[in-house]
Amino acid sequence: MIVLDPTTNPKLEALIKTYQVFGGEAYIGQQAWQHLTTIAGTIMARFIETYVHLPIQALLHEAPDGPEQIPNLTLRTEADRLFITIDHETLIVQRASQPQLESEGDDLPEDVGDDIERDSS
Repeated sequence: MIVLDPTTNPKLEALIKTYQVFGGEAYIGQQAWQHLTTIAGTIMARFIETYVHLPIQALLHEAPDGPEQIPNLTLRTEADRLFITIDHETLIVQRASQPQLESEGDDLPEDVGDDIERDSS
């Protein structure tokens, strides 16, 4: 269980205990952020820090009414774009094309049939 908000409350404590009874692990607050970056690869850890952790910290710091009045956060992806919406403001991140990752199709080598046994029945 990963809970990014470090604020403790009785419901969260009960949930943690129940989760642990069934063999689950619980990471809360800074431990949760550390766990996410530990299990993520280098690129995903950088993404989490840049597009999730730092913006949330900035939002908490700048919230006029403090963390109790955090606006809604929505993340949505399309094939070539990431949409990050906080309350009614949206940031659109255009993804760069990575040709080395694009497939050239499912073309088979010319000699693919050489090793296939044909059933003559």
